[in-house]
Amino acid sequence: MEDIQTLNNDIILPEDYKLFVKPEEYAMSQRKLDRYLQIAKIKAYYQRNPIKFMRDVLGAELFDAQAYCIQMSWDKPYVLWVCTRGYGKSTIIDLILMAKGMLYNNYWSYIASGSGDQAILTFKTLENIANQNIESMTGLTNVFKQQIEVKNAAGDGFVHNPSGHFYSLYNGSFTKTLNSNVDKRRGARANMVVFDECGWLDQNMMQVYAAFTIVNKDLKLGGGIDGDTIKTIPREIPNQLFYISSASSIDTPFYEKYRDFSKQMILGNTDYFVADINCDVVIRGTVGGKIYPASLLTQETVDAEMRNNQEKAMREYYNRFTEDGGVNQIIKRALITRNSYVRPPVLCNDTNKRKFVLAYDPARSTDNSILGVGELKYDEQLCYTMDIV
Repeated sequence: MEDIQTLNNDIILPEDYKLFVKPEEYAMSQRKLDRYLQIAKIKAYYQRNPIKFMRDVLGAELFDAQAYCIQMSWDKPYVLWVCTRGYGKSTIIDLILMAKGMLYNNYWSYIASGSGDQAILTFKTLENIANQNIESMTGLTNVFKQQIEVKNAAGDGFVHNPSGHFYSLYNGSFTKTLNSNVDKRRGARANMVVFDECGWLDQNMMQVYAAFTIVNKDLKLGGGIDGDTIKTIPREIPNQLFYISSASSIDTPFYEKYRDFSKQMILGNTDYFVADINCDVVIRGTVGGKIYPASLLTQETVDAEMRNNQEKAMREYYNRFTEDGGVNQIIKRALITRNSYVRPPVLCNDTNKRKFVLAYDPARSTDNSILGVGELKYDEQLCYTMDIV
């Protein structure tokens, strides 16, 4: 038993295992097989160590907080980051997209946001990284750009199509931007969907785009594979959903996912990862465990924003989700919640003695204007009150 090794999935392999080569008319040389084996080992190593891949191949040096988020999010199906302004969210997610595209064949990824311009802005950051145009990253390489498939002799491989910016690699991977028009994208499939600046996205958009990743990649049928042999096939990296934004309000879908994902992570569910990075982590950023002399964000910037608008600064720099509509809200959300109760709607004046008030709010236009109906009631202690019916 000294000449065999056991893997985590109980597959027993000999120490001197060799690659299986399908018999063909022209056999591969041993030199070529050794080269392919060496490439496979290098690829498998970087698949387990994405931070080293970004440093050695892409030339990107990262802060410890950024490297931690990337490493912990690398193989989690559900990822959510609540990040302060200045953390470099778009840059980090672009590095993940670039690494995933190069390390995995046929890796399809999408960038979704509340508007096409926001998604394109993240895509532009990826272009700048590939073209070595990021001033704060002085060691970037052109390795990724050499892997981009150039279909037009006059272009560089980055296609700026009005329906979505995209690029494709020679190994079949691609990345494309999405906009808020979800009806034209239903039914698509992807390995990763990134919701950038999704703090204020609506529930419908998140549900439609999240459905891109519902297919289980471990399912395989045919080709001599059955219920027993499928257990011997190595598991693939799962499809992923990335929710990345600064803090928003407690009544948004992003906050609901923040609470749900955090609970799952605390309970020990390894499919979830949540990172809460406030401005203190960025201002006192470390590299290799030592505080770096320069940072992406300064304390003076945060202090100025706190003096100008404390509520907004607490939300965007300290990740405090807004409650009750803000400090200047006349009627708080909690006040409405405490004094609300469920009752059947009133469809008509059944006694001809009830008094109703019709309130009409035209807003800026008459589209989707609200007509509220309230019933006036008289109480000896409270005088006149109104129930929304």
